[in-house]
Amino acid sequence: SCAETIPVSDQDSRPSSGTSSREQTLKKTTEDEEQITKDDETNFEVVPRPLVAVKLQKRSTIEKLEMAEKQRNGSLSYMRDQLDRQFGRSLAPVDFFSNCCGQMEFLERMFGLFDYDGDGLLNQLDWIDQLKSKCTNEKEVDFVEILETLAYVLYGDADLDKNAFLTIFTSKGVLQKLFRIVDKDNDGFVTPKDVMDFVSELSNTR
Repeated sequence: SCAETIPVSDQDSRPSSGTSSREQTLKKTTEDEEQITKDDETNFEVVPRPLVAVKLQKRSTIEKLEMAEKQRNGSLSYMRDQLDRQFGRSLAPVDFFSNCCGQMEFLERMFGLFDYDGDGLLNQLDWIDQLKSKCTNEKEVDFVEILETLAYVLYGDADLDKNAFLTIFTSKGVLQKLFRIVDKDNDGFVTPKDVMDFVSELSNTR
């Protein structure tokens, strides 16, 4: 026949040359992508936190502290006004003091003064340590130890919520003991200022 025969060398060289080139290109591309991925992972781990994020975090912390201080001052002001309305111009003996300071709304506000992070819970250890750090005499130490004992007996090691706080402070003898601490001159009477000065100092973290 007259069919033209293509040399074997030409058949082999042309297709094989193209296939080899594509395989090499694909292989190199894959290796490059893998290297980029590794580099990206390495860079991600070692790149320092952006300065802007740090500044935003600091600003957020400051804003939270400012908000907490604003809420604290608002609660102290409310409690002071409440006592002023109830006490009037008179001095309060122990029974009147216990009645006023034992009211739910007053104690809820007091709880808020110790709930520094606003999560609605008091860590017992932190709370008691804070109270003990403010004690200046034996009467105050005895009072804090009573609170510590009641908290542990009633709730074990659990965090204290608002209801637990109210239960502790309305337990028999607690507010009477608190009255004797607030009554610094031992004349049997206290003023709203006496009460709020003590509460403010007791709950102040500074």
